[in-house]
Amino acid sequence: MTKKLQQRFITVGMLSALVVVIIVMCIINFANHFQNISQADSMLSYLVENDGDFPGNLPSAEPDIPNYEAASPETYYSTRFFSVWIKDGTIEKINTQSIAALSQSEVEEYALYVYNNDKSGGYLDEYRYSVSSKGDQTLIVFLDCLQTRTSEKRIMTLSVIIAVGALLCIFILLYLFSKRVVAPIAESSEKQKRFITDASHELKTPLAVLLANTEIIEAQNGTSEWTESSRHQIDRMTQLVGQLMTLASLNEVEENVQLEETDITELISSEVTPFKAVAANKGKTLSSDIALDMHGKVNIKHLREVTSILVDNAIKYSDENGEIKISAYINQKKHTLNMSVSNPCESANKDEVSHFFDRFYRTDSSRSRETGGSGIGLSIASAVAQTYNGKLSAKCSDEKIITFNLILPI
Repeated sequence: MTKKLQQRFITVGMLSALVVVIIVMCIINFANHFQNISQADSMLSYLVENDGDFPGNLPSAEPDIPNYEAASPETYYSTRFFSVWIKDGTIEKINTQSIAALSQSEVEEYALYVYNNDKSGGYLDEYRYSVSSKGDQTLIVFLDCLQTRTSEKRIMTLSVIIAVGALLCIFILLYLFSKRVVAPIAESSEKQKRFITDASHELKTPLAVLLANTEIIEAQNGTSEWTESSRHQIDRMTQLVGQLMTLASLNEVEENVQLEETDITELISSEVTPFKAVAANKGKTLSSDIALDMHGKVNIKHLREVTSILVDNAIKYSDENGEIKISAYINQKKHTLNMSVSNPCESANKDEVSHFFDRFYRTDSSRSRETGGSGIGLSIASAVAQTYNGKLSAKCSDEKIITFNLILPI
């Protein structure tokens, strides 16, 4: 129990930390990226307004660039750019005084590519460009953003490294403190399980004595409605005690669960077949659609138990003359056993579906007494499914059909 709670605590903690770290990383990197774009566009706008170059009073004066935080007298020397004038697809003028990385032919190739691409701006390799019309000519200005883009990659790499380091530290802390955190919960659960087990053992003896006394009375005086009632109640209590012990044992972590390769088709069919006579005696119909040649690793005892609980529950709570349908097949892609059991129930309520697996929950107490239900069978079936990393769910259709779906890894 403690180990399972630790794993859940660590998993939830790590997922929460991962979400927070990813959000922070995205905010930092996107903010940095858009800030760099904004700065580059401000510089491009400034150069476009000045016909693709710095004004004549620079470099002696600081450029007055709107929304450009890095402006200084050094801006003239540190800014790498080139501009091209094009008219009717022909290059008229090139300004490459502030760029040394490209030859004139490469500059022309860049300019014509952008011109023919019919875009007003964007990135081309490490250059951000802006296209604007100047009379009958087109001015294209390219700004070298190699340093800022390299800086973005470095910040992104650094943020990933920091994030991984932070997650590793969080994992270590969660691992170290998880046992202390879950200890009170595990202790409480263990006490509850021990209480159920001890109480069940203590009840077995008086129940056995009551049954023996009832049998003696029947042997001496014959069967009466009172002895039959006593025997019926003793049987119900004995069954309930057994179910409580089963449920308590399933609350433990099943580290050494016994899985056996078996014929699942035969297993389910052999468990369902006896119930057909039970259903017929109650004026109900039980039909099954169980896929042939199903094989896989399962716990035979527990799969029989879940099948029995679901079918028995469907027969007990289906309408008069109702049809209980059972289907089972293997999902080859997910390697799971999918089994469904459905029955009509006029008194079904969609709001109650979520409570079906609660212990001792019964939608109709008087009807449950008549059918012998204790309200714990579905809790056991759900616990079995969870023990093997499966899932048992229920739904109620508009036609008042209740369907239980079991998904079990095999």
